[in-house]
Amino acid sequence: MPTGTKIIERALKQISASSPMNPAHPETLQDAFETLNSFMDDLLDGGINFGQVILAAPDDELNIVLAAENMLIYNLAVLMAPENNTGREVLTTNLMKRAVDTLGTITRRYKKFTILPYKVSSTAVLGSGNQQRSFFDSEDNFFGQDRELGN
Repeated sequence: MPTGTKIIERALKQISASSPMNPAHPETLQDAFETLNSFMDDLLDGGINFGQVILAAPDDELNIVLAAENMLIYNLAVLMAPENNTGREVLTTNLMKRAVDTLGTITRRYKKFTILPYKVSSTAVLGSGNQQRSFFDSEDNFFGQDRELGN
């Protein structure tokens, strides 16, 4: 199971803000941790629940599927890119496409939706018990022909 730290490290590697030779600064890691929690909270508020929980510490484990892990990595990288600009383009077209595609996949799979109740039509199909009475179908046939005319 991934931890917050693993997701953060992989996201920062996507934008070249961290490497084995040049690890990320503690402030950057803390910013990424807060951004990750904020992003997961935004997803929960939007009705997308794939088992994520708000992390109390960066080393806490997340019990999520691999597709959700990749979505968090790519989207966290996109969110952190403006803060970690190293002077070169860090947001590649491929990274942006992966972030959008994985978020769309997770949204389709895990977004809550409500099935509205079926609205019954106010008119019934002719012949299904619908009685329509007209002037000529009344019990009083054509001007009440069986009645006697009064004065």
